[in-house]
Amino acid sequence: METQNSPYTPPAISERGRSVMLGWLTYLFGSLATLSAFALGLLLVRKPDLEGFLMDSLPGHHMSDAFDHLNSSIPVFAVMMTISLTLLTAVTMKERYSLVVSLTAGPVIGVVAWWATENFQDPNWFHFVAINVIGMLVSCLVTSVLAMLPRRTTEPSVAPKPRSRAV
Repeated sequence: METQNSPYTPPAISERGRSVMLGWLTYLFGSLATLSAFALGLLLVRKPDLEGFLMDSLPGHHMSDAFDHLNSSIPVFAVMMTISLTLLTAVTMKERYSLVVSLTAGPVIGVVAWWATENFQDPNWFHFVAINVIGMLVSCLVTSVLAMLPRRTTEPSVAPKPRSRAV
């Protein structure tokens, strides 16, 4: 009786199973981002003066310049959020879930950079918005370029050995 000397390989997740799992994760992320963009849009429609709204809503919990320049930067932030959501929808429709990582990398790096360098005794929220807009801009550009490139197919690096027929 012949035995094969191959290492044990656990059963792999099928391509369909992986696609469904990544689809749900992308759907969850997209839903949260859409809800936050919708809430921001409603806030801007209701109170276009965001600086004044935040000053009135949070009395005594901030320095006088904490919300300076937000009125001029929030519309750009909303536009970048809309572009990011459009790209997320396109990536999901094409089932290119690996591009979600490149789409979220910029804002994540922006939040980490802001968190690491901010003085929380006197936070400047304009810096938060500006760094995230830059991160979203770079991520959208990189994701757009990567989405235009054709998919790479993985082929086995070692060709299977032909079976010898017994004569």
